[in-house]
Amino acid sequence: MRLKSILLVIILSFFISCNNNESLDYQFKKVIIDYQNKYPIPNGKEKTGKYIFIYSVKFKKNGNDTILEIKRTSSGIDSIISKRSGDGGIYEDKELKPTLIIDNDKLGTKFILKKNIKIDKKYYNRSEIFNEGFTPIHTYKISNKNIELIKIDTVWKHWD
Repeated sequence: MRLKSILLVIILSFFISCNNNESLDYQFKKVIIDYQNKYPIPNGKEKTGKYIFIYSVKFKKNGNDTILEIKRTSSGIDSIISKRSGDGGIYEDKELKPTLIIDNDKLGTKFILKKNIKIDKKYYNRSEIFNEGFTPIHTYKISNKNIELIKIDTVWKHWD
């Protein structure tokens, strides 16, 4: 009887883990959402044709370190950038605002649970005008699965 119970628990655990619909690791997603809460899309601007708000998350190498950069823009995605985004795509759900993840060197494999390489055309920049400066760029260092904020770079003083 006890063996059947243990076997049943193992089988149920397997099915529950297979039904995980999350595309991004919880800790990684939390870092992105924290940034989005600090620099939200301004009310009333997200629906206008003038602005295409999107967050950008980029993995890159700096020497032996894996670096993660997060920023927000109102100018959408340049088509040249989207072609260089490698395994990147737009991630969005009820919590996560439109976020382009760029991972050309597959540095984020521990954090990207399901690849999404689709970029909806509604996020492409269709204007010659650059609408805003970037919000502060948050730079993180990744060690194993630890994500540590190491720098906040404020390029512009006004971005909304």
